[in-house]
Amino acid sequence: MKMFKTSALSVLVLAAMSLGTFQTQQAMAQTGVTPVGIAPDIRHNLAERILQRCAHRIKRLAVACADSNAAISNRCVNVIRMLLANGQDVLARRVARFCLQLVNSRTDRCIRAIQTLCRRCHLAMAAAGATQAQLLDLRMLCARAIDHVEASRQNCIDDIRSLF
Repeated sequence: MKMFKTSALSVLVLAAMSLGTFQTQQAMAQTGVTPVGIAPDIRHNLAERILQRCAHRIKRLAVACADSNAAISNRCVNVIRMLLANGQDVLARRVARFCLQLVNSRTDRCIRAIQTLCRRCHLAMAAAGATQAQLLDLRMLCARAIDHVEASRQNCIDDIRSLF
């Protein structure tokens, strides 16, 4: 029964698409317009929309990574201060080493995620006919996002190392 519904639906969709294509061809024949592809201004708008969506996602990911690093750093600094105040220097150094490894691994994972997102956005924008200026804007945004995450890593490392 379900197979019948699916095939009936696909037949209806195919019929609607065929009718729409036929009517479009008739209208183009009457007006003398020939289809060449997507109009350049539509392609530009599409590339601009993709750039805006990608920019939002990239910025959101970079900020989330930086916030995560700051939260890890704050928790670690508090624990290390408490351990140092109680005279447990060896354990404090072990916690610091663990925290540095955690910050480094999370930062590396965030950078890979940003790079993957940037690569996908670049491909989508290129397919949508983006201009070189738009692609350059994307590359600059990706570089700034990675720099922001790297700066947050360095801030965390400095905060933890300043305790010793």
